Amino acid sequence: AAGLRPSDTAVGFAQHGGVGGGCVILRFGAHTFFGDQHLKIFQIKPSRAPQPAEPGTVLAGFHNELRIATGDGAVTIDEIQGPGGRRMPTAEFLRGRSIPPGARLE
Repeated sequence: AAGLRPSDTAVGFAQHGGVGGGCVILRFGAHTFFGDQHLKIFQIKPSRAPQPAEPGTVLAGFHNELRIATGDGAVTIDEIQGPGGRRMPTAEFLRGRSIPPGARLE
């Protein structure tokens, strides 16, 4: 979108709330990095974190789901786009790529 800078759409996992609210659909997407892979995020929802973890950490125990620790809980990424790929549900994205528990999204 015109007038948006990359810093305007960066996900700040430390600031995102955890439990409460509903699904958030990001019209133009937000972005984060897994290593050197640029990922666009289009839909997230607040979730519970089973144990405290550093914000941005992929939480274990959620098959076909990316649940990410935040400053006060977690968010689940429902729709994502990888480098050079198309926008898709996270479960479909994870069938072709691995982002293991304990990994950090920056």
